Amino acid sequence: MKQQTPLRIVVADDSAFMRRLLSDALERNGFTVLAAVEDGDQALKACRDLRPDVLTLDLAMPGLDGIGVLRGLREESSPIPVVVVSAFSPAHGARAVDALAEGAVDLVAKPAAGEALQSFLTELGEKVTLAASSRRVRPPQLAEYSAAIGAPRNASTRPAVSCAARAAGWSAAGDSRRNWQCVVSQKSKPR
Repeated sequence: MKQQTPLRIVVADDSAFMRRLLSDALERNGFTVLAAVEDGDQALKACRDLRPDVLTLDLAMPGLDGIGVLRGLREESSPIPVVVVSAFSPAHGARAVDALAEGAVDLVAKPAAGEALQSFLTELGEKVTLAASSRRVRPPQLAEYSAAIGAPRNASTRPAVSCAARAAGWSAAGDSRRNWQCVVSQKSKPR
C-alpha cells in the first residue's frame, strides 16, 4: 500500500497564540506546517516560495489583510486553496462573503471564549483536508457561474454570485452550505 505524503500547510495569523495553536493542532493530526507567518505580506511570500497544499488565513492582520492576500493569490493565478480561520460575528458577516468571493474555499470560525476547542480543531482538520483535495478538481469559475445565471460581469455582483454558487452546491471544499448563510444586500444582487 502506498503511503500518502502529509499535506503541507502555511498558517497565517497575527496572533502568536493562534499560530502556535493552529500549527500544533495541524501537526498532531498528521499535517506538515511549512511556515507560520504573522501578516499578509509574509503569507504571500511563503505561498510563492513554499507552494503549500493549503493556506490557513486570518482575515484581520496588520498591513496586508486576509482579503488582500486572497486578491494577491488570485492575481498571481495561484492554485493554493485557502481556508479562512477568523473570528466572525453578525456585524462582520460581509467579510466572510467577501472572502468567499475573493477565492477562499471554506471558512472556520475561531472559537469564542468558553466554546469547545476540540470541535474547532476537528472542523479545521476536515476543512483543510477537503481544501487540499479541491486543488485537483476546481469548481466552475465565478465568471462562468455568473454567465450561467445571467448575472452581469462586474465587481458589484461578486458577493451575490458567490452566495448563489454556494447555495447551488458549487463549493470547492465540500458541502459547507449547512454552516453558512449568505445574506446579500439588494444593491449587490444580480439583476
